[in-house]
Amino acid sequence: MLKNGIKDVSFASIIDRNNHVGILGTINPRKSTVARKLLEDVAVCCSIAIYNKKHLNKTELAATTDSLTGALNRVAYKKDIMVFDEEKPEQFSCVYIDVNELHIRNNKYGHAAGDEMLIYIANSLKEVFFDHNVYRMGGDEFLVFAKGTEQEKIKADIEVFIEQLDLKGYHVAIGISFRSRNTNCEEMVREAEIRMYEAKAQYYQSKEHNSIAETDDTIYLQTKTGIKEIDTMISVLKDHYNGIYRVSLDNDSAHRILMPSYLGYKENEENFSKLLTKYINDIVHPDYHRAVSSFLNFDAIKRQISMGKTPSVTYQKMHGETVTLSIHNMSEDKDNVNETLWVFAKE
Repeated sequence: MLKNGIKDVSFASIIDRNNHVGILGTINPRKSTVARKLLEDVAVCCSIAIYNKKHLNKTELAATTDSLTGALNRVAYKKDIMVFDEEKPEQFSCVYIDVNELHIRNNKYGHAAGDEMLIYIANSLKEVFFDHNVYRMGGDEFLVFAKGTEQEKIKADIEVFIEQLDLKGYHVAIGISFRSRNTNCEEMVREAEIRMYEAKAQYYQSKEHNSIAETDDTIYLQTKTGIKEIDTMISVLKDHYNGIYRVSLDNDSAHRILMPSYLGYKENEENFSKLLTKYINDIVHPDYHRAVSSFLNFDAIKRQISMGKTPSVTYQKMHGETVTLSIHNMSEDKDNVNETLWVFAKE
């Protein structure tokens, strides 16, 4: 050491959670004691800085990642759209995905099954669009931003994604917007979202029509009175009404008066509220679920009718058709609210 002019050497370790990650050192300090103390202080500061940096990275990751699916969340989405608007990337796509029938799965199998569905869909998106940004926008909605990729490639990737979902029997509605050069992310998102809702409406409309087509005609025939004039009148009314039911509010039973094409379920109507719940979940637009579901409260219906009111609600189906449901007392006695007439009229 003397041969190389080295007389005094001081070292201090930089430690991260008891692991040595680096060493600070000094050679031939003028004041070795002071130098060693300074090295120790600097090493501690470096250790703290490394720990804080790692902790910050984990915190940022948690803040921008959806805890259930591992996809990016809305915080990351809001940050990224500002970056993309500034960068103006070429060959830019926005893919908006909405999961169909998540609430039905939750109600039928429990929320664990719904979570499993969301995780599988998110993982499939991350696998297919591995080189792009995948976000969970909240609830059952996902979004993908893809840059530097031709529109045809994006469409092909979507087909692969749909094939993966088919393996599990899952269904989604998808809308796409594309720009050769992005200038406004939010505008693209709105465009993709509109197309997604169009696809969603088509899905539920198709489902509704298929359910009706598959229904046994002998079950879903209108009531026949044997009186030609009345039977003709009922047949004509089918063009103006989705269905008419006679419902007992005391025992929750129902009797069809007009073909219930609005339902399309092969189910015994002994429990009318159960049938109506299915109809709300499958056919009614989510924006109107709460309003129509209020009609499941038969006690409230009785009170309104006994006060001389006609309970009614106007809502939309998933495919956009507007319907008004009104409930009428079949007895002239307002205090005898038992047998009621439920009329589903097309607007």
